[in-house]
Amino acid sequence: MKLVLIFTLFFFGFTLSATNEQVTCSSGYVDGNTGHFYKVLTVRNTTWDAAKIACEAQGAELASIRSDMEWKFVKELIKQSGVDNHIFLGGTDAQQEGTWLWTDGSPVTFSDWSSGKPTNGTNWNCMVVYYDENFRWVDGTCSNSNFAVCKKPGVPVTTSPAPTCPPVITCPTTTCPPVPTCPPVTTCPTTKPFPTKKPIPLECIAGDGTNGYAILDASSRWSGKRYNKGYRCDVTSAPRWSRKSSDWKGDSKWYRFGPTGKAKLATKATSKGKCYTNVGAFSPDSLPGTWNSKDITLCYDGNNRCGINKRGKVTNCGSFYVYRLPDVPGCSRRYCATL
Repeated sequence: MKLVLIFTLFFFGFTLSATNEQVTCSSGYVDGNTGHFYKVLTVRNTTWDAAKIACEAQGAELASIRSDMEWKFVKELIKQSGVDNHIFLGGTDAQQEGTWLWTDGSPVTFSDWSSGKPTNGTNWNCMVVYYDENFRWVDGTCSNSNFAVCKKPGVPVTTSPAPTCPPVITCPTTTCPPVPTCPPVTTCPTTKPFPTKKPIPLECIAGDGTNGYAILDASSRWSGKRYNKGYRCDVTSAPRWSRKSSDWKGDSKWYRFGPTGKAKLATKATSKGKCYTNVGAFSPDSLPGTWNSKDITLCYDGNNRCGINKRGKVTNCGSFYVYRLPDVPGCSRRYCATL
């Protein structure tokens, strides 16, 4: 695979020239000879937003494409990666229908849309490389689970040639003028580092609850909807007379009420029979600011009391919240959401 990729990149003219400026990059990224490095995420993310966060966690962006030469390189990189489904790029028209922008807010000036695309429908707001249409672009739904391409700038490390000294003068007589001395060797100026962003918390990336967050189905946990039967319980092992929630992954794991939107843990107790449970768990505590975390109290009494409680944690992931939740103290109790 590596030899094939090297040959293909050479075929398209993506070779490095010898200069006094070297370029370095993180492991797993490939130099596109455009001043940037690229990497195909071969683990599918749950949404376009999740793919964007995964790239930013590596100091990169969800890839923008600025020219035909850059697109030829990225498309060949995708083909050689072996992915077998569609791929997210960094374009979106979610801000204004029909106006496509990259994640840094700049307009999309180069494109490789498939025939009849983009449709500019209200539910098709994210740029997708369509695997089934010879890797042409389409406007797809942002909530699909796709692969993605990340892009990051190379970090220049400037080197300067060492100063040369004048030749030593030799004389035909025994008396010679003083041998000239070299000036002190100058040191290379310190390269100004690229500005860094606050690291993305690992629990803000989709995963299995231990590495990243798992999804709790907000539609079945809505504190305002009543269910007549089938009470469920958020415990790792439910007793014979009760039923474990199908989306519960275990004790003290990270969860997001989703899969999309801004659903949060309920702030007060629910009525009996709502949220598929007898007693709805809640937290009366305030929420932290963006990219910050805090400990919270989790309450398991009805009528907004907190006599039975445990400690948990919440992290603000920008557009949604994730919670570190323990098993509830006995059935039938369940964590409920507000939409």
